[in-house]
Amino acid sequence: MKIPSLEEAKQLVREAAFSRAAESKNFNPHSWLEHVEFVAQNAKVIATFCSGLNPETAYILGLLHDIGIKDDKDGKSFRALNGYQYLKSLGYDDAARIALTHAFVIKDDGHLHDCPDQEAVKNTLSIVKAWKYDDYDRLIQLSNCLNDKGRNCTVLARMNALAAARAMPVESLERLRAELQELKEYFDKRCNCNIYRIIGLD
Repeated sequence: MKIPSLEEAKQLVREAAFSRAAESKNFNPHSWLEHVEFVAQNAKVIATFCSGLNPETAYILGLLHDIGIKDDKDGKSFRALNGYQYLKSLGYDDAARIALTHAFVIKDDGHLHDCPDQEAVKNTLSIVKAWKYDDYDRLIQLSNCLNDKGRNCTVLARMNALAAARAMPVESLERLRAELQELKEYFDKRCNCNIYRIIGLD
């Protein structure tokens, strides 16, 4: 796969966090670093139980999923597209793909209605619709939604937090919740156990 080494991925993430912090006083680099670390750890643990998935690859992809924060200086750009373009420019095509697909659990823009750059969302969606998701895409999507503010949580708890933080249309929220629950059940079967147990929730 076209991804950086673990050490390079960690360096890219640190650089992104502190680059954004230098541009925005409201951005807390430590909270963001904690989030991507939890996503990476969850992905690694779940991958350990899934044949055909490499735990270190899953960890690296988890670390880099939100790297687009680096170029979101004013909070008004579409970070998933930023991350895709940045990682593509470095030659890390598979990591770039994850930067996009993690934002599209459902291949529409209903749950991204509040992104200031709707043109970027629509252009990105046209790319994603042409792709068939694999288990790394699905794993990072799920892992991203198993953590809220530095703590692992259930899909339902994450959706409740999302509903409180963003004025998402009810239909979009319900579709996203249902899709994530299906993802959770898919990986339960892949792992042959309840994934909440293996990430310390059960």
